[in-house]
Amino acid sequence: MATPAGITEMIEGQAAGHVTFNEAVVWLETLAGHQIIDFTTTEPVAGLDDGDLWYCNGAATGTNWGADDVADNMLCLYLSGWKYIAPRDGMRFYLDDEKIEVVYREGEWCAPERIWSTTEWAMGKVGQGGTMVYQKSVDLSAMPNNTRTNVAHGISNLDLTAPIMVEGSAWTTAGSDEVYPLNTIGRLGAGSNRYVSCYVDDGTNLWKDANWDASGLSGYVRLEYEKTA
Repeated sequence: MATPAGITEMIEGQAAGHVTFNEAVVWLETLAGHQIIDFTTTEPVAGLDDGDLWYCNGAATGTNWGADDVADNMLCLYLSGWKYIAPRDGMRFYLDDEKIEVVYREGEWCAPERIWSTTEWAMGKVGQGGTMVYQKSVDLSAMPNNTRTNVAHGISNLDLTAPIMVEGSAWTTAGSDEVYPLNTIGRLGAGSNRYVSCYVDDGTNLWKDANWDASGLSGYVRLEYEKTA
């Protein structure tokens, strides 16, 4: 038998019951420790320690998970060999490689806190459009010189009928420590009524805009949005 989390239980009169018991203890300690070493791989690296918890993110490859035909979206515990369980709603972990905390909700890993990451993450909350809210950051690179240019945001199925939140800033690359919030109009640097802005143009691009030579600034934005699929 197995628990709801997939941990094997001992049975009455079982031979070598300590093996099952000890494995269950390691599983419980690992799950309570709330840390996944690597969240983005399909094959673990060498130098493993008992109790290391990994995540198979995609079709398994290599001689470890690949040989075990591990399915996508499986938690992988190393214990002198590999043990596997599927994530369940409510499980929460710190991702050591991503440096963020995630929770599993409705079949999806979510990052509920505001984070600045170019990886798209579900946030585990429902937006005004009635679907899951996602977040992603986009590097705008150099801001334009008194013009408007576009930057691909890389978001698939962006719902343009639902509210989209855009926040970010532009800062000088010349070492003078000047930082300008995007989408504001006012006195920026030596000029008045200058602006640097960024907004969603369509399902493919962001516009970055300035009414002065802002090419000495680099921009970075974070989006919250819903998707059509």
